[in-house]
Amino acid sequence: MAKILYAEDSAEYYEDFITYLKKNGHTVYHVTDGEDALEVYRQKKPDLALLDVMMPKMTGLEVARVIRKDDSVIPILFISSIGSSSAAVAGFKSGANDYIRKDMDEAEFKARIEAALRQIGFRERSEKTIDISDGVYLDLVNRELVVDGEVILFSPLEMKVMKVLCENKNCYVTKDILVQAGWSNTFKESYRYLDKCLVGLRKMLPKDGSISIATKWGKALGLMVKEK
Repeated sequence: MAKILYAEDSAEYYEDFITYLKKNGHTVYHVTDGEDALEVYRQKKPDLALLDVMMPKMTGLEVARVIRKDDSVIPILFISSIGSSSAAVAGFKSGANDYIRKDMDEAEFKARIEAALRQIGFRERSEKTIDISDGVYLDLVNRELVVDGEVILFSPLEMKVMKVLCENKNCYVTKDILVQAGWSNTFKESYRYLDKCLVGLRKMLPKDGSISIATKWGKALGLMVKEK
């Protein structure tokens, strides 16, 4: 699911909203002032920003203006107890996509978050996934590896091989196991097909080396993941 920056200094509100967000599978980066909100935004590159209007050090309006200059796409939602239309107008002028009341019920809050994510084409995570590391997971239903929001699509055979590697991350599995998982036989041709499949998979993985497929003694392979 999404990575959400949530800037709110009042425990009266943020505890419930964090619970709502996490219950729906989102990763929440919570801060209590505007300066920390910008620091987390720059470090974590969230998919959505949820900002309180009134905060210490920098207001939500000021934070939104800085974020919007850097990123014209990220959804910015204000959450406030100020119900006046002038406050909402000020929020939209600062670059917000929506303005949420703090007394909003859980169902509407969830719907507004999901609507904002849909606007940027955010892909919903299926119920059948394998977590690889923070922000990285294999979606077995959609046949894709998601790395910090970047989607890598696999063919059915690639997915069978990748599933075994992900289930055994940072460990080695034999080529025999991978061939059996992908081709359900022990033919020599299948081992050649496996080698070709691995070449393709390696090209799809992130170039920074955070995820790689290593070979051991030419007979075993492992998905090696550097923790963030």
